[in-house]
Amino acid sequence: MIIKVSQRSGAINLANHLLNTEDNEHATVHELRGFMVQDGDLKGAMKEINRQAKVNKRIKTPLVSMSLNPPKKENVSIADFEDAINRAEVKLRLQDQQRGIVFHEKNGRRHAHVVWSRIDENFKAIKLNFPKKEMFALSKALFEEHGWELPKGFQNKKDKQVDYNLTEHQQAKRNKLNAKEVKTRLIAGWKGSSDLSGFKQALTKEGYILAKGDKKNVFVLVDANGEITGLRRTLSVKAKDITDKLGDSQNLQTVEGAKTLITEQKVLLQKQRQLSQRNAVQLQPHQTRIDELIITQKMERAKQLAFHEQRLLEERQFRQAQYQKGLKGLFSFVTGRTHKLRQKHKAEYQESLARDRTEKDELIAKHRVDREPHQEPLEALQAQHQAQMHMLNVGFIQSIEKLGLSHVFQPEIKQEISKNMNREITQEFEL
Repeated sequence: MIIKVSQRSGAINLANHLLNTEDNEHATVHELRGFMVQDGDLKGAMKEINRQAKVNKRIKTPLVSMSLNPPKKENVSIADFEDAINRAEVKLRLQDQQRGIVFHEKNGRRHAHVVWSRIDENFKAIKLNFPKKEMFALSKALFEEHGWELPKGFQNKKDKQVDYNLTEHQQAKRNKLNAKEVKTRLIAGWKGSSDLSGFKQALTKEGYILAKGDKKNVFVLVDANGEITGLRRTLSVKAKDITDKLGDSQNLQTVEGAKTLITEQKVLLQKQRQLSQRNAVQLQPHQTRIDELIITQKMERAKQLAFHEQRLLEERQFRQAQYQKGLKGLFSFVTGRTHKLRQKHKAEYQESLARDRTEKDELIAKHRVDREPHQEPLEALQAQHQAQMHMLNVGFIQSIEKLGLSHVFQPEIKQEISKNMNREITQEFEL
């Protein structure tokens, strides 16, 4: 499974993200270890870490966050997830640290998140040595042990999959786009161009304007909605490589100039809104069926959990009734019968937990099978809608270029330019 790890702050924000049931069909707190709070109170656990971090104000990132993503079609048991987490914990030297585990199911896929406290008993931060390298090795080992097909990035690091951060994901989501596809196209445009002119043309085809940032020789991207991203961070390349290819950014327009060009054109927002509304109507029947299925599955899981808890209680009461009291109990203790009975009951209890866990895995696997047929048509429609939104944005940026607006226009000609732009976009993208 793919394992990603990072040090971070923002414990409460992380808890809110992990408990998010708007983007996740199922979000389950599986374990809280070493915390005073229990009963799945993840927010309470994160508050504990926050209070500990205040003791040593030099600790800026008191958390270690990790995600574990198995291959899409594979059913991975809870025990297998726990095994991977425990092995990662040893490599990160976080044994016995406070830990929380949360399982997510999203779009029919299941993955896990883990969060540890880096703060040790002396209120000092545990240092992580080469965590990404360690987790890459563990990920590869898990693929090989389970017999899963290795991703290209594990076979050749040059073929590593395009990755994106939370900010890029949220920006793409706001704009009804796919973050991975956006970044893939931008990287391809960078690699396929040899100079500033060629790269600007590539960006125009992807719906972006290249502008200069506030700092000297810093390049930024402005999309059709006026949102800004740093070029170096987006491409994950060195500043020197950007300078060597693009030269000086001073001849480019400013960020404010680029945003002015974009925000003046109200027609784009209107067309985006129309497209989003039409697409929402097409998605609604699929989403309704999925929502109904999720509600049913949540009820089935809650029913199973209640059944497991009741059965464990009855089994514990049955075992407890086997212990004798009074003189018979004393004789049983002296002869060692009580000790043997306790060992037997301890083994039975562990067998009961394993049985319940197996039943839970089986129910989750069944739910994933039931969910799978709904995902393919939904993804096909979403991909189609993202492509339409992308083309709308690209057409808008290309229209700007056609009108020769590579500089900030004067106020007195804004109205005329706006009319021309509206006509260009409306003719090309009638909805």
